[in-house]
Amino acid sequence: MYQFGPFELDPVALRLTRGGAVVPLTAKAVETLVALVERRGETVTKEELLRRVWPDATVEENNLTQAISRARKALRGESDQASYIITVPGKGYRFVASVHDAGAAPVAGVRTRASAPEAAAATVTRLIVLPFRVLRPEPAIDFLAFSLPDAITTSLSNLESIVVRSSVTAARFAAEGVDLEALAAQAGVDLALTGTLLHAGEQVRVNAQLVEVPGGAVLWSHSQHASLGNLFDLQDRVTRGILSSLPIPLSARDEHLLVRDVPATPRAFELYLRANQLSTNPKRWAEARDLYLRCLEETPEYAPAWARLGRIYRVLALYSGEADSRDYGRAQHAFRRALEINPDLSLAHNLYTNLEVELGGASDAMARLLERARHRPADPDVFAGLVHACRYSGLLDAAIAAYERAHRLDPQVRTSVAHAYWMRGDYDAAVRTDCEVPPFAAVTALEALGRERDAIEKLAALEALGLPPGMQHYLRAVRAVLESRLDDARTAGRTMLEAGVVRDPCGRYYVARLLARIGEVESALGSLRSAVEDGFFCRVVFERDPWLDALRPTTAFADVIREAARRQDAAARRFSDAGGAALLGVAV
Repeated sequence: MYQFGPFELDPVALRLTRGGAVVPLTAKAVETLVALVERRGETVTKEELLRRVWPDATVEENNLTQAISRARKALRGESDQASYIITVPGKGYRFVASVHDAGAAPVAGVRTRASAPEAAAATVTRLIVLPFRVLRPEPAIDFLAFSLPDAITTSLSNLESIVVRSSVTAARFAAEGVDLEALAAQAGVDLALTGTLLHAGEQVRVNAQLVEVPGGAVLWSHSQHASLGNLFDLQDRVTRGILSSLPIPLSARDEHLLVRDVPATPRAFELYLRANQLSTNPKRWAEARDLYLRCLEETPEYAPAWARLGRIYRVLALYSGEADSRDYGRAQHAFRRALEINPDLSLAHNLYTNLEVELGGASDAMARLLERARHRPADPDVFAGLVHACRYSGLLDAAIAAYERAHRLDPQVRTSVAHAYWMRGDYDAAVRTDCEVPPFAAVTALEALGRERDAIEKLAALEALGLPPGMQHYLRAVRAVLESRLDDARTAGRTMLEAGVVRDPCGRYYVARLLARIGEVESALGSLRSAVEDGFFCRVVFERDPWLDALRPTTAFADVIREAARRQDAAARRFSDAGGAALLGVAV
């Protein structure tokens, strides 16, 4: 925590305060200020600041100028005329005020390292648990390569004392012979757990090592034989071994959380791990669901299994044309059951967000996550969830600010920010940040940029992926529009409507714009009205989307706009009342 004048600057939580009150400031302006304060007294060039604050984007110098201007304005109180940031003509900027290093910032997940006096004192311990390598592949243990590290990740992610990268991020570094320098740069971690598995008779042998990244120094190693009936003990030993090797004091809450979610039987835990591995393959979601149900028959108070079951019911309801229409209700019951059993379970909070938003509860999800972010300011998944909730509510600047916060905490974090960029009209950013399958936002943005050929090629590549029926009909219709085959587009669009598989309200907006583009005005209005009523009310994209032009002359469209505006204004008030402006540094 840095102190200067009447201000305190928290480089971990990206927060500037004055007299204990948060000073509203954008995330990029705070990052710029942190970069200058860390090198106070030195001239920091414009090029250095651009590389640090906007590492993954090509931006104009004007972005930096605006960030400096906002920081200066925030530091220039009504009666405080002190100089903090000066311009060095032709070079860059310099922070000139006296700075006191107040030690570790008072936020969860921070530890102090020995460092030079001028270095920041507070750093977050960031760990990634990489998929284990099976030395001799065998069906009996292959599922453990993903599921055992994933279970360790889930257990550690509840703790305040450490930040753990998600299993989705870890899966991107599954190749043999991991490049530790690349891991440090791309995943933004300073520790990695690696391991191997070997099936030997009735047992599995596990070797695990905790190494510093990128240096490679081994901090802890562990070797253990375990039967498939003793996997929870194996996971627990590795988890506690990691914690014991680090100079991180566990709080009483942490100690409680480590023993809170324990399966009732070894067989239940094996079923849970097998289901987790199957859940990564869309073609085997139904099998994963059945295994979670069998697990919960044996251990009905195991919150992680309820949370994972909720996620499976949600994706089945959303993406499978043959799914039971009651799966959304079952998903909601499963998530609520998980949070009843363990209200602090990060897995349940983060997975529940998508369902809560899709069922019309974007404002509720937003308020819940803002409260959680105050207690877990270094959890990227909390901010990723805020991206989703804010964009459904039409609060695009807030969604993008949440993304910037999440991306700073975890450069590999997955979010839906590409849709927010597309809806705000920043098409290049939408293309750059879309990591979803299928990439709806990227395809739409490419068309808006006049790059129809690139959009068509992307759509053609998706046809080979075996996507669920609803997605296939939609993508075929969009491709037909871009290729000027309107009759084919109408056929695909009508097939999609008859199938009735689009349940997500944001998805219904995309359907509405497609139907409007092919001249199905009444159906388009019905889909758009349904999107707003069920929880997606981003007024600005309705007003600017050229594919909706056929709807604009109608009274019904004007009614939809008014209702979207009413709901968006209510969401903005909820955001402000929940402290979102101060937390994310944006006004809505």
